[in-house]
Amino acid sequence: MSTSTPVTNRSPFEGFRQRGYFFQYTGVLTLIMGIYIHLTRLFIGTDLVIQKVITPELDMLLALPMFYTTLFGWLAWKRVSHPSKSHVVLFAAILVYFTISLPIHIRTYFIRSTELLRFFPVWFSVLILPIQFAMLLFLWRLQLKKGE
Repeated sequence: MSTSTPVTNRSPFEGFRQRGYFFQYTGVLTLIMGIYIHLTRLFIGTDLVIQKVITPELDMLLALPMFYTTLFGWLAWKRVSHPSKSHVVLFAAILVYFTISLPIHIRTYFIRSTELLRFFPVWFSVLILPIQFAMLLFLWRLQLKKGE
């Protein structure tokens, strides 16, 4: 009598889905880029940041992981392990932050300018930096549900 292991027909994308589509990594990358931009703005000023740092090319590059994080963050919602109601609220707030920020960065593909940064006062960078650090820590420590 032979015993056999049951064959499971797993989709090649099942592991990708189980790992939350890897949106955590692109979210962390995006936040690191945002922290870099806002910190640099505080040190060298808005004019130099627009001229030398947040060029249209960099802003368009930033839009790519931001788009990925937004899309796959929402798709991975059910895969995220939420230990409390406040965790759900914080995760939702992060996804809303990415969703709202996305059009600001995608518009650079159409107008090839980052002058919109001038619309945001310098105090915005002071305000957003601790929020971005908190979101970075949250995504870094985010746990996904096992084997569903």
